[in-house]
Amino acid sequence: MSWLNISGSAKALVYGKELEQSGGIIITRNETEATTIASEIPFFYPGLTERVVYLPEGEVLPYDLETTPPSIKAVRATALTRLMSGIENPILVISGPNLMQPVAAKSFWLGSQFELKIGSTLPDGHEKLLEAWGYTKSFRVKSPSTWSQRGKVF
Repeated sequence: MSWLNISGSAKALVYGKELEQSGGIIITRNETEATTIASEIPFFYPGLTERVVYLPEGEVLPYDLETTPPSIKAVRATALTRLMSGIENPILVISGPNLMQPVAAKSFWLGSQFELKIGSTLPDGHEKLLEAWGYTKSFRVKSPSTWSQRGKVF
């Protein structure tokens, strides 16, 4: 469905109403529009907050020497995990260029995670697992993608 003559916040209002019952994918022209729509749908429809999944671009070109910033990796990983875990009728908001980026298989996202809660025990080999996911062990956690452990405190 395309509403080319609708602009501004009206897009989020219309998309939210149209996808409220069935869910779906909103493909935007660019990342700015995707961010805006993903944040505005829950404003107009608070009941859809848990169903809106925004998948940001990696912000790195294939030939770049740098990697995606840790904060964006975390948002992407959270979004993909939410999608893979079976949200009922999700509303995915993604930009067109981002839609073309490759993504790891569902088995990777569901098999490469563990949940931490107060009092839980870390799985065996958690250090290697965290390193494989791109986390760096540090003396003090100062930024996303770093972790620290003191005795039994993680």
